[in-house]
Amino acid sequence: MLAMAQRLQVRVKNSDLWRLILNAGMFEVVWFICVWGGDLAAAAAVAPMLTVHFWLVAQPGEWRFIAAVAAVGIVIDSLFFGLGVLQRADQQPFMPLWLMILWLAFATTLKHCFSKLSRFPWLAALLGAIAGPLSYFGGGLINGGVTFAEPLWLSFGALAVCWAILFPALLHWGRAQPLKQG
Repeated sequence: MLAMAQRLQVRVKNSDLWRLILNAGMFEVVWFICVWGGDLAAAAAVAPMLTVHFWLVAQPGEWRFIAAVAAVGIVIDSLFFGLGVLQRADQQPFMPLWLMILWLAFATTLKHCFSKLSRFPWLAALLGAIAGPLSYFGGGLINGGVTFAEPLWLSFGALAVCWAILFPALLHWGRAQPLKQG
């Protein structure tokens, strides 16, 4: 069993395509589990995802970048919840745990499956402006616990502007940040 695990590790670590597929696939699965299953399911899903990511996909020292991106995302989303742009169905003023956990999963994609987008900041801004708000909206529809404030176009617009700036900035940061051993 150990020999098989070592062969898998060598095969994935030596293949950019397999790392990209594994990274994107794990994120999509964890995204769905987080928004559909809520807090406990999110915690249960992200732990093995991060384990596999650090074993097969991550670069040395990448955990620092992932933690920093997650912290930035949690602060930004907390501001959106605090300002009422995003709201919880249970009227709690803070963001749900599953959304915080989702930031950890999203952070793993920036140096891998989305890394090539860092060369095209205008495309990353456009993708962020569209996909960012749609991800919250879709997650809210599936989960039922997060909604947009009325008027919907204003909340969607605020998220679109934020993500048009945030996504290319995070990609640039991921590309520019040197990794340290350990």
